[in-house]
This record gives sequence, structure tokens and C-alpha cells, in this order.
Amino acid sequence: MIAHVKGFSEEVENLKRRIYGHTNAFSKRNRRMGAPQDYLDHLAVSIGAAISDFRRLRATGLMAPDDVKELENGLNELREAYTKNESYSGAER
Repeated sequence: MIAHVKGFSEEVENLKRRIYGHTNAFSKRNRRMGAPQDYLDHLAVSIGAAISDFRRLRATGLMAPDDVKELENGLNELREAYTKNESYSGAER
């Protein structure tokens, strides 16, 4: 059981790193040159995968409330950044 919980905790931390890694990379890319469509497409797939992983982990009932809130906030920030850039990119074309 302890190995399962340890593995679960590592999975939660990996998901946090993925979400915040995408958010940071996305912000840096936007400041430098804007996001090309292929990057937006890649990001959309990554956001979808992160949401699926989050839902799967949350459904176990093992996630700490602080982790749930942190991941929800991170996903919301990432979605907002994506939506802003997608509408900006579409207007440029």
C-alpha cells in the first residue's frame, strides 16, 4: 500500500511539473515570437492529456485537497494562456 501511495504522489508531482512546464515554456515562447500553429496544436493535445490525468488521479480520492486546488489553478492558467494566444494567432492570419 505504501508503494502505491508513493507512486501516486510521484504521479501527482509529475503532472504538476508537466502543467507548469508547459505554462512557463508557453509564456517564454509568446514573449519572444508568438506561438506558431504547430506549437498551439501540440499544446492543445498536452492540455487534454493533463486534464485526463488530473481527472483520473482525482477520481481515486487519494489526492490532497491542496494538490487538487493547485492542479486546478495550473490547468486554468494554462487554458487561459492557450485561449488568449489562439485568438491572437487567428486574428493575425
